[in-house]
Amino acid sequence: MFPQRDSTEHNPTMGGFGYLEDNGNNCFHPGIDFNSGGGGNADCGADVVAITTQTLVAHVEDKTGFGLHQWWRLDAGPYEGCFAHYCHLSAATFSEIGTVAQREQVIAAVGRSGGWDYCHLHFEISRKSPPNWGYWPKGQRVDAVAAQYHNPIDVAHAYDAWIKEEEMSPELKAIDAALKETNYPATEVPELLRALKTWNANSESLARWIEEIGALKAKIAELEARA
Repeated sequence: MFPQRDSTEHNPTMGGFGYLEDNGNNCFHPGIDFNSGGGGNADCGADVVAITTQTLVAHVEDKTGFGLHQWWRLDAGPYEGCFAHYCHLSAATFSEIGTVAQREQVIAAVGRSGGWDYCHLHFEISRKSPPNWGYWPKGQRVDAVAAQYHNPIDVAHAYDAWIKEEEMSPELKAIDAALKETNYPATEVPELLRALKTWNANSESLARWIEEIGALKAKIAELEARA
């Protein structure tokens, strides 16, 4: 789920700038310009939503730049403690600092405030509280920008996976914990868990499976050593 409702993974920018893309204005773009609809101003007024439980920490109305924009602290999930920045809004559902929103709750509407030609949602995930609420990493090297911001696409997918994990049965949660202890590749865990659910596997059968694979690998290594 992306922060702009109905935007897609395949073409989230539709003419805007992507994460760390050189925007030609002495800056590597720290976020994603989300769009939906048929391009242009088709997404004006589209819903902007919370990506997790989050608290409003800044509500700012600028005539240029970010326009009407808000900063929200993420209070749950894999990026807890990071800050989400929603920009160029046409309207905001909340303006009182300290307001708490829940995942998928509508918090604003897409706009082009700040003097932009076309409606879009400029969205950033800052790793920590920015130096100021109008912060823009102009003139910094791409690695310096990457050190301050997460890729919003990765963040959105991580929260989707986390929500699915939260909805797992206690048995699957135990399996998930066991996989993480064995350093099983984290990116492959969600797919494996879905497969295990389909197979009606449990922690005992998974343990046997891992043990058998380990024994097979040991045998292969032994044979290779003899060769």
